[in-house]
Amino acid sequence: MRLLRSVGRGLISATARRPGRGTGDLSWQRDYGEKVSDIVPTRGAAQSVLLVREKEVESRNLAGKIEWQLSAKDLSPEASYIAATTSENSVCLLASTKAGAVVQKADFSGKILEKVDADFELRSAKDAMVVDAHLVVLADGALSVHPICASGESQSIELLKAKSGSWRLQPWQQTKGVFAITDGVSTSVFSFGGSAGLRQLKSLDQVAVVGPVFGVSDDETGQLVALAFAKAEGTQIQLMDPASGNVQPAVSITGYTATERGESQLLLVHELRSGEHRAVISAADHSLVGIQSSKVIWVREEGLATIQQADLYSRHTTADKRSEDKSVGAQLANLPAHLAELLKAPFEILTYLSSVIMARRQRKETGLLLLPDATVPFSSEDVRDFRTSGCPNKFSAEVADLLIKIGGESPSIAWQQPIVGSGSYYARLGAAGKLLSRCKEKNRQMRCIELIASENFTSRGVMECLGSALTNKYSEGQPGNRYYGGNEVIDKVENLCKSRALKAFNLDEKDWGVNVQPYSGSPANFAVYTALLPPHSRVMGLDLPSGGHLTHGYYTAKKKISATSIYFESLPYRVHPETGLIDFDELRKTALVFRPDMILCGASAYPRIIDFAQFRRIADEVGAILMADIAHISGLVATGEHPSPFEHCDVVTTTTHKSLRGPRAGMIFFKYSEKIPDIKERIDMAVFPALQGGPHNHQIGALAVQLLEVDSPMFKEYAKQVKANAKTLADTLMGKGHKLASDGTDNHLLLWDLRPHGLTGSKLEKICEAASITLNRNAVHGDASALSPGGVRVGAPAMTTRGCTQEDFKKIGEFLDRCCQIALKIQSEKGKKLKDFEAAIPGYAEVEEWAVKFGYPGL
Repeated sequence: MRLLRSVGRGLISATARRPGRGTGDLSWQRDYGEKVSDIVPTRGAAQSVLLVREKEVESRNLAGKIEWQLSAKDLSPEASYIAATTSENSVCLLASTKAGAVVQKADFSGKILEKVDADFELRSAKDAMVVDAHLVVLADGALSVHPICASGESQSIELLKAKSGSWRLQPWQQTKGVFAITDGVSTSVFSFGGSAGLRQLKSLDQVAVVGPVFGVSDDETGQLVALAFAKAEGTQIQLMDPASGNVQPAVSITGYTATERGESQLLLVHELRSGEHRAVISAADHSLVGIQSSKVIWVREEGLATIQQADLYSRHTTADKRSEDKSVGAQLANLPAHLAELLKAPFEILTYLSSVIMARRQRKETGLLLLPDATVPFSSEDVRDFRTSGCPNKFSAEVADLLIKIGGESPSIAWQQPIVGSGSYYARLGAAGKLLSRCKEKNRQMRCIELIASENFTSRGVMECLGSALTNKYSEGQPGNRYYGGNEVIDKVENLCKSRALKAFNLDEKDWGVNVQPYSGSPANFAVYTALLPPHSRVMGLDLPSGGHLTHGYYTAKKKISATSIYFESLPYRVHPETGLIDFDELRKTALVFRPDMILCGASAYPRIIDFAQFRRIADEVGAILMADIAHISGLVATGEHPSPFEHCDVVTTTTHKSLRGPRAGMIFFKYSEKIPDIKERIDMAVFPALQGGPHNHQIGALAVQLLEVDSPMFKEYAKQVKANAKTLADTLMGKGHKLASDGTDNHLLLWDLRPHGLTGSKLEKICEAASITLNRNAVHGDASALSPGGVRVGAPAMTTRGCTQEDFKKIGEFLDRCCQIALKIQSEKGKKLKDFEAAIPGYAEVEEWAVKFGYPGL
């Protein structure tokens, strides 16, 4: 059974089904290992919801961030929660113990105020549900209503014998003082409260689901109640006055039928204005549908079990006379024309075939249609136009029931899809990759504080694209000039990604071009070097201990580390030893002697604003090409939270998964100018065929999705919050006596210098990892080795994505300070050898308990 509640301006739902596809926007999602038995919106000033499970109740705000948790074990080891409800100023939790039912009362912060024994018996949670601040119990042919979080006496009423089977409670949906029971044939609606007490309002000779009406013009006697009846020809909704039992004329909804969906089970209605309503219904197939007036405006499907083998048949359908070509193949040929719009909601790409097939329902002419392009279905949306015949034991019972319900008469065969081998080709990861599925990386990410500056949490839309059919296509070359056929769709995807990239950084396509094929930032950088410089040309980049990147030419006294230093002659510039800022005076002096062909500006661990104008002046003085690597700060640059390099540089490279919050990929922006007139051709050829093979189209599609988000007010607010959080963390650590490179930060990261404590970055990294805090050791200016550096790098983007604010980063700063103190204590007791140090590291659960309060973006 799905649970559904209206909270704030949206809906919150719980279901045991895996998430499906659809057109209803999903804000956040949380997976639980046990059943969620109830969802209860609170009545306090701050909007939140209670999620009730057998052994735990937790409160979450509407952004998905956890506020507090209570465990049934605090009552007794065998206790379990049955239900929860709220009053204007408290939360009431009903629990079952060996001694009987117990009610815990708490405030809205989760603090227990009192515990009292319930004055009624409850044999099973299946016999009861919460209605307002009361518990409704159905047992022994009688209905009882008991106050939990309200005053008053218990009430009971004897029931008439059921017409078919036995009575059961219909799920309650915030209908104040009103609920319903059904025997599968008829429905009885009851109300309680007021002088009339518990009474039957209405008896219906069909199955109905009862839901609330959140109105702008509620009846003076109370909130209206909605009734929904799912029928073969469609669904009807009626509004009822709970005081009198009178109903308004029914509104018929086409396109949402009992034949396809099964019996309606949940209903919510919002009155937009007098006479106009918006409704949400859930049915037996766990779908959610949004309805306005009498039209379906969105649908969210929940997944069915994967079909192992099927012989599927088309049924009689109707034809839309507006369509000139009636074949599905012809409709599929129009797919590229719609791709730009579909990418705004990336999962629609994957369901487009289904939507084309579904469009055949509008036709007025009848006839059987051959479906040569059909594929194996994985959801009810995919199988909506088919029926099964002669396939015993090929489906789970759940899927078979649904397919039988949607079957048509006198089918003719449309296509046949046998299993390939043992069927593992269609299996999900849980069956086909047990080792991988047991790795539980998502669980690790949820319970850890993620402070690695180069990591982030990308969106669900990005991950949808990364797991899409785009990954199947080879497309070597550039749009319009490929070495493989069948790239007409891929060309549109890549061109869309390019145009969104230029728009995100406020660039004119007449002045700038972009290549979105690099697999990541390192190959993007190397492609630029080989495109614009002959082998052994001279380059200058920021030294690694000063905050630079390996690809900027790093080498040691004994070894050339990066390909840049192997194939080119590199010389580093550094930060000033006292200020921690780039030493432009020393850079200029060195450049006038070294005469580099290219100067690289950019960093991977530099916490201050980069002065691109200063770099431009020095580059012009020595005649060098100026390249900016903004991999770390691209999200800040795109939103105006860091000065832009584009007005000063000839070439700009970036990764896309750090502060930009996209998939793991790279981009190269290049300026059109007389200085390098053929720069586009040189960059494109350097990426392919000189360095890479075919582009990863699933990454490019995912990047197109993220770039649309980057060009939004929401992302601009995110970038501001990243900087604010990083500054708060820096201030917190410095306030506790710790040394930071450059004494603070202007961007998304900070560099913590541990040398004053006599610690190495490796040791603090190990302590933090044991405490479920992930960060990375990092060289600081003056270090001789990057393998045993004197600092750690700490970033704010990932935890900001999870919803952390400045107050949360103060807490993170306290955790980091404690980790440092633990490291110092272990080092003083066990010595400085890392092997002995690791053996003494304790494990800590406190951080995990704090970290899981925050939502997990994307999934």
